Amino acid sequence: MSNDEDNRLVIPKNAKQELVFHYDRKERLSMQGAPSQKKTEGFIKKYRGLLIILADIVIIGLIFLGTQIMFSYNGRPINQYSFELSGYRISDKVFASLRIISSEQAAIQNRAKRVSIDFFLEGYGRKYTLENELPQDAGQHTEIRGTLVSPLKDLVLTAHIFIGNERRELSVKVRER
Repeated sequence: MSNDEDNRLVIPKNAKQELVFHYDRKERLSMQGAPSQKKTEGFIKKYRGLLIILADIVIIGLIFLGTQIMFSYNGRPINQYSFELSGYRISDKVFASLRIISSEQAAIQNRAKRVSIDFFLEGYGRKYTLENELPQDAGQHTEIRGTLVSPLKDLVLTAHIFIGNERRELSVKVRER
């Protein structure tokens, strides 16, 4: 007899008991069809797709926040006053308008302050300086207007606003009329 025939299990035909197989885990896992054991992976490898999505969301949020800060910085109030700058062009004249709006907090402080504004066109060396009183009551507004002359097209109007030691710069593209 060969060695394989000795290891075979021979069951008589008249056996009525159930067969019971005994084996150990190491033997079962070493067999050819056994499932492979994966080593435990770290959090980053295990949830890599989720981390990429979260990183994308964080980056998009930072970009959004950065643009909000960048674009709202110029329009941020000075001493409870907010500003709206507009400019339009007719022929060689550029008309600049700055609206100053006071808030409730400015009305509570009720300080008589002056504002100084420098209007100028980027790429063109001339500027126009004005001074005026700030509005005192809540919701009240003051419009300060100036006219600049420029033969150039596609201009950007810039206003430097000075209230006490505070300074803001607003810019807007000049519209054609």
